[in-house]
Amino acid sequence: RSGAKLISNYHFQEAGAIGKMCMHAADEDDQHLMKDHIALITRRRTVPGFDIEVDAFCFTTLLPSARKLLLNVELDDYGEIEERDCGCPWEEFGLKIHLRGVRSFRKLTGEGTTVIGTELVQILEEVLPGRFGGSPLDYQFLEEEDEKGFTRVSVIVSPRVPEASDEAIVDTVLDALAAGHRALWKQAGSLRVRRQEPIWTERGKLMPLHLASRGGIESDVGIATRGKRG
Repeated sequence: RSGAKLISNYHFQEAGAIGKMCMHAADEDDQHLMKDHIALITRRRTVPGFDIEVDAFCFTTLLPSARKLLLNVELDDYGEIEERDCGCPWEEFGLKIHLRGVRSFRKLTGEGTTVIGTELVQILEEVLPGRFGGSPLDYQFLEEEDEKGFTRVSVIVSPRVPEASDEAIVDTVLDALAAGHRALWKQAGSLRVRRQEPIWTERGKLMPLHLASRGGIESDVGIATRGKRG
């Protein structure tokens, strides 16, 4: 409504720009592979904990000036790869390979089961805001070990969100999960609610999943395109 336009790019720290938004995009994340400095192949693999296979991206750097030497490095990403004519300036430079639907199959683990990333993103961006209000910036998953070393999952809910009971939030998340995860997590009482602001990275990004360990080492996991919200 404001007239803003979406621009979707694909980067990672070790290699820089991987994809740049197509000027005649066929989808909201249709990008040109920057094959001038990076090569991409795929490897068929099974998502851990699921009977699902994806074509995982494997990257190789091509230039001696690359930040790091990469040889078929897998980043837990997958998506659609196609070569087509689009008529935009990137094609004029010879960059005719397109990437679309880039997602991560990295998982959230709890009680020995895993939840695929796209399932988490839907809960954070659609289910919870639709049920309790606020925006996707008000919710986050936190994975941590308790005092006994068991993995526990918390749903971080911003204080800006109108008051809702912890029980209602937990029930809503469980209802949105696949049946197998729902039953196990409900029985084990794995899911908890934390009333605090979601945790942002030092680079100003809000990841859907924040990992915290008892040893004090923390990391953030980017799942789907949500990691670019910052």
